[in-house]
Amino acid sequence: MAVLSVQNTSLAGSVLTTAAAAGGGDSFAAGPDENYFLQVTNGGGGSINVIINDPNTASPAGATAFNPDVTVAVAASATKTIKLASPRRFIDTTTGRIDIAYSSATSVTVAVFK
Repeated sequence: MAVLSVQNTSLAGSVLTTAAAAGGGDSFAAGPDENYFLQVTNGGGGSINVIINDPNTASPAGATAFNPDVTVAVAASATKTIKLASPRRFIDTTTGRIDIAYSSATSVTVAVFK
């Protein structure tokens, strides 16, 4: 699992640096009360799914606020930006990170910004 750097954007505009999606998934450090955006570009020939992990899905019986993982489809040759507003539910309390997985990482690039 690769660790992505969160990039800051500004009113003047920003050029995002993308990274190749890791086959084992990616993660990024997140604060519970900030808005984050995940930009995923699928350069492949088929649709992929981006899965944003909700750590509470591992043991619903003991979870305090059960929510399923979020799955977002990204069509072939498309770019999708996913907004994570107040992402408290997705932060793994052990690592302080949000974990992301991909149904395929081939020809996929990703960037995280706020």
